[in-house]
Amino acid sequence: IDPGETTKELENGGDIVSEASATAVTVNASIAGKGAAAALDEVWDGGTEAAATARGIVAGAVDTTLCTDGSITTGAEATSASASAAITGQGLSAAITTSTATADSIGIDAGEGKDIVANTGAIDAGAEAEAYAISAAITGKGVAVAGDAVWDGGTKAKARAAGIDTGAGADAIGNTAAVKAESSARTVGAALSVAGQGITGAISTSTAESEAVGIAS
Repeated sequence: IDPGETTKELENGGDIVSEASATAVTVNASIAGKGAAAALDEVWDGGTEAAATARGIVAGAVDTTLCTDGSITTGAEATSASASAAITGQGLSAAITTSTATADSIGIDAGEGKDIVANTGAIDAGAEAEAYAISAAITGKGVAVAGDAVWDGGTKAKARAAGIDTGAGADAIGNTAAVKAESSARTVGAALSVAGQGITGAISTSTAESEAVGIAS
């Protein structure tokens, strides 16, 4: 339920199911017999990105009175994958890639303000984020460099799940039902550089954040 504007009173007596899924895949390849080959994505801006957001009930950033007695189930799943390969027979070979996945799932999102939430229905919120990035640079003779956005946490996955979230403000929450929140975040970052003769360099990192909160205020 999303009224689309700020709402001061909202009541619900039915069951709600909200699910969101996002998948992003990028493949970059560059090949040169002699000279320079480079393969990369937007590593300066998160690279390949997937974001999924699921909400059962949303209220705006005003003082809200929200009453619900139906069950609420929300699930958000985001998967991003990026691969870059650069190959040269002789010369410079460079491959840089990264990916970002974000999953956000909230059963009741009351927003900011002085909120009153009364809930008597079961809430189940789940979030899962997976991010993968693989880069490979190969040269027969010369320089091969492979990596990801190590200056910004590299490959990143962030998942957050909350049963009830009332945001900032002086809030009052009454809940008499089971609230379940689960989240998981996984990342894989790999960099490979190969040179038959010359210089190689590979650097990679990854960051995973997972947060699950039953009731946040």
